[in-house]
Amino acid sequence: MFSTEPVLMLERADIFQDTKLILGDISFSIQKGEFVYLIGRTGSGKTSLLKTLYADLKLQSGQGNVAGTPLHRIDKKQIPFLRRKIGIVFQDFQLFFDRNVEENLRFVLKATGWTDKKKMTDRISEVLMQVGLGTAQRKMPHQLSGGEQQRVVIARAMLNEPQILIADEPTGNLDPAVSDQIMQVFRAINNAGTAILMATHNYELLTRYPARTLRVGEGNVEEVPPGTRF
Repeated sequence: MFSTEPVLMLERADIFQDTKLILGDISFSIQKGEFVYLIGRTGSGKTSLLKTLYADLKLQSGQGNVAGTPLHRIDKKQIPFLRRKIGIVFQDFQLFFDRNVEENLRFVLKATGWTDKKKMTDRISEVLMQVGLGTAQRKMPHQLSGGEQQRVVIARAMLNEPQILIADEPTGNLDPAVSDQIMQVFRAINNAGTAILMATHNYELLTRYPARTLRVGEGNVEEVPPGTRF
């Protein structure tokens, strides 16, 4: 039977950084295949919220569920299994600069349980084609532009066919033209069925690529009415 459960859900959740309450009584959900922006000032709690969603921070109060995994009951042994079902895109790339593109991606596949060399090679080719880097397997990260490096990061996040991509300021270090190209990659991935939650400061992207928007501020998260001008 087809499941209508959201791919991500928080219900009356409190977001803590150690013992400090960052956000309180947070409730929202994201449906499968949905694209959602997360906006808010620097220091408002966006990154703490995202870290809670991929279990880098513990959900200490309230309930949460991401890709079928209950965050409020997760233990350390379950965290790698959660992260196989989601993709995480960071602003600062976090690539291995002593390995080429294929080796960077193969490392992730091995770490998440892949063993068949041909299947790994095929999957790496698929995700690089998906982000427009079909001939970049042998290139080292320093041979790529910032935009190309971010495409590798997106490809890496897509390796295990995640139910949702969680992206923290993925265009923050890129110029406007390259940011636009990265957004087109994200939209293509979303149109193919993967949900995306993307934190951003770039309000021009919200205007060019409108989508549901959540705002973090004053200790809570609120829905931004459609048509709001940024």
